Amino acid sequence: MALPDATTPFTRRSARIGGITALVGAAGVLAGCALPYATITYGTDDPTHPSVFNSGFGGNTLFAAEPLAVVMFSFVAAVILLTPTRPILQSVAAGMLIAFGIQTFVFFFGYVGLGMYSDSSFKGSIGIGTIIGMVAGLCVLGGGLIALIVRSRPAGSPSAEFVTPVTPG
Repeated sequence: MALPDATTPFTRRSARIGGITALVGAAGVLAGCALPYATITYGTDDPTHPSVFNSGFGGNTLFAAEPLAVVMFSFVAAVILLTPTRPILQSVAAGMLIAFGIQTFVFFFGYVGLGMYSDSSFKGSIGIGTIIGMVAGLCVLGGGLIALIVRSRPAGSPSAEFVTPVTPG
């Protein structure tokens, strides 16, 4: 059974806008990972500026795998939204972007606590990488929402696939 092609110029344009927004967000995730997420000063030492890609601690670079996977899959989902394809694939891609956008925002939001924490021997402040990463996560989320919300139908117009024919009897 072939799926009906319910795309209109408006839905195609909205899917493209969502895809472009997600690509901007994916690039922002890379920038957020490369830039310092905090400025940390231990005691009287010089401040350090760790980033996700360069934490300054041995073995912690594996944390970069998570945002890199988000960038890869967000790129693939954005390309699906930018190309003419079946509506179901675009809906799945939009759902992926929503999930990755929320996850990325929360990932970078976790660095806010580290940047704001201070005590007698530890002083921290939020870095630009945290802000860029959170905004990038919201861009990925927004791209998915733009593409998915347009796909939803008004409540008063059920799809022909879900209407049960009534037989006289």
